[in-house]
Amino acid sequence: MLDERFEPILEDLDAAQRERRRRIAALKQELVGGELLTAAEVAEILDIHPRTVGEYIREGKLRAYQFGGWKISESALREFVRGQTKRCSFCGKEQLQVRRLIAGPNGAHICDGCVGLCNEILEKELGQLPPPAPEESTPLADESARVLGGTERWQES
Repeated sequence: MLDERFEPILEDLDAAQRERRRRIAALKQELVGGELLTAAEVAEILDIHPRTVGEYIREGKLRAYQFGGWKISESALREFVRGQTKRCSFCGKEQLQVRRLIAGPNGAHICDGCVGLCNEILEKELGQLPPPAPEESTPLADESARVLGGTERWQES
């Protein structure tokens, strides 16, 4: 057993080590966004090949640091995964929460539920308007009528 005289010194050392580890953890969180994972660990988490992780890093899709090999912070990994999840640009539901997610321009998406709601709104609005005269018919009006369940117009030549 250690001499009782050393116990206060050991307690001070333990407290100093705990404080040092706390400061290191806070600094790591501030500078790199949490614990650092290797590319192999990220590959295992995402269930992909480590080379794919390297490709994501080189393409700028996954933020990483190079300290004797690629290191990825927990926060960078979370940000990457969230960025991979597609959402409806109107209601915000994720792809797994809807039956169908339709891609549009510039990364916009719309789900089947929002398309249905839009169709209902258009149906109400178009139902309140008088039908266009045949000479006023436009391709957009024709397509709207067809999509809303109206009769398709066929012109005979």
